[in-house]
Amino acid sequence: MRAGVRRSRRRGNKGLRILLGAIVAVFAVILIAVGIKFAISGWSENAKEKEEEKNKVLVTGIEVACDRPVVRAGESIQLKVTVTPDNATDKTLVWTVSGDMGTVDEQGVFTPAVEAGKSDVEVTATSNDGTEVFGSVSIRVLEAIDPSKPMVAITYDDGPHKTNTPKILDILEENFAVATFFMVGQNIEGKEHILKRSYELGNELGSHTWDHANLSKSSNEKIKQQLDDTDAAIKAVVNIENPILRPPYGAFNNNVKEVCGKPIIMWSLDTLDWDTRSADATYLACMEAKDGDIILMHDIHEPTVVAQEDVIKGLQEKGFQLVTVTELYTYRMGDFGPGKASYKMTLDEYQSILALQSASSTTENITEEDATADSTEE
Repeated sequence: MRAGVRRSRRRGNKGLRILLGAIVAVFAVILIAVGIKFAISGWSENAKEKEEEKNKVLVTGIEVACDRPVVRAGESIQLKVTVTPDNATDKTLVWTVSGDMGTVDEQGVFTPAVEAGKSDVEVTATSNDGTEVFGSVSIRVLEAIDPSKPMVAITYDDGPHKTNTPKILDILEENFAVATFFMVGQNIEGKEHILKRSYELGNELGSHTWDHANLSKSSNEKIKQQLDDTDAAIKAVVNIENPILRPPYGAFNNNVKEVCGKPIIMWSLDTLDWDTRSADATYLACMEAKDGDIILMHDIHEPTVVAQEDVIKGLQEKGFQLVTVTELYTYRMGDFGPGKASYKMTLDEYQSILALQSASSTTENITEEDATADSTEE
């Protein structure tokens, strides 16, 4: 009986072992199947990634540029970016600005920080595909204009001059200052690089007729030709449309105003540099400047050039913001339309306008009196 019992137990254990073995076998088959599936899937994904990597077109070059690499702090400038090759797979960019002195948005618009004024910053675009290809552009940042503080517009007539004008540009560049140059059209040929540099430093370029003609004594046809030819010469270099006008000798009349279609820019402070030919006299005249003045000088006279470093630094030390003529009228809200004669816009006038605006919903404009034709300008 005992032997029989033992045999029965052995048979029971054997059946259990068979059942467990079957279960293990089933799980093994399942695991193998799952493993094979994942292996096939992984191989497929890996093959796909390898194929995508094989077909990936990497960035080989980035060029960053802008039409005019100068901007006021607080304003913005559009950058132009060219990524090569054109069919690069990933053309997204990572932007950086030297010293964290600004930001660039997804559309490539650069906005300098307020504290970036009076500095040159490097704006860099780097590829995002692992190649670390980059391109950069240097942008000149001028100080933001505060219309509640004194400002003057320095202007130079009769250039460009092949040696004098570049010297003045050097001084303006060193001091982060800008001015307005009224140029004689026939003087531009051969000096195109001077115009381009002046424009890229933030200066304003205006017309002084083709050959320094007295427009008040000219026919309508001659007036138009004098201005059109000069405009074309300027536009060929810096693509400026309808630049502002300073009539030679300050001579204009109602006929000139009707024909020119431009703001006519006169002056409120004549340094008489064309007469004195003295650096000291020119400097002393400029130091008499008052808020809102438009200062008249000539970049064809060597003594004027000699005076400029002292003039520019002296005006800045006296607290003047040095701005272009258009900036003066833009920030002081002056009357600046075609055929209007403009002389100056003082802080008192600006504040008077603000007072009128706050008291009335109608904006009041300041009307400049007509200029006389017997100016002392050379």
